[in-house]
Amino acid sequence: MLSSDRFRGFVSGDEGDQRATRTAFALLHREVERRLAAGVSSVVDATNVMAFARRALLRRASRHGIPAVALVFDLDPLLVLTRNATRAGRIVPRAAVERQLEALARSLRGDLAAEGFALVRVFRDPGDVDRVRLVFPPT
Repeated sequence: MLSSDRFRGFVSGDEGDQRATRTAFALLHREVERRLAAGVSSVVDATNVMAFARRALLRRASRHGIPAVALVFDLDPLLVLTRNATRAGRIVPRAAVERQLEALARSLRGDLAAEGFALVRVFRDPGDVDRVRLVFPPT
């Protein structure tokens, strides 16, 4: 699994350092490209609530003939904010979480399948978050 937070950590030593985002995503996308070129399925763990972020990944998958799947966690905003506030370790600023939730809502008003995803699965039950499992070996 390729995590945007982990790549921020590689770049800056701090997974929460938003100043490292541009470089972190450049490296993440380079690794996605390398894996897809080798025919390796890859999971990208990032919010991707903005269409431009999804397009970058969709282009790479399409270029290599690998179907893209969107797993969307559309949970109650109060639950998301509460879980964030009680996380062990890094807590994301509330305003940032609220912006992401608004962007997610806008994205879901659109048609994610029409963006090019072969499959879109939206999870709204909090219990589903813990039950989601990858069906191929993690990379």
